[in-house]
Amino acid sequence: MKDFERVLKALANRRRLSIVKYLKKEKEASVSEIAGKIGISLKATSKHLGILSAADIVDKE
Repeated sequence: MKDFERVLKALANRRRLSIVKYLKKEKEASVSEIAGKIGISLKATSKHLGILSAADIVDKE
């Protein structure tokens, strides 16, 4: 149940949900590409990607 909760918490943020939607369309992108598309800083994008990665929603390469 903890994994399910982690996924729901990760997706409950509108910025992270925007990142997931963008990556679903683009399949892969750099942090700077995502930041530019979503309109947030590189630091914030990296933080959101870390949370999504910890929830096994996105993969880091």
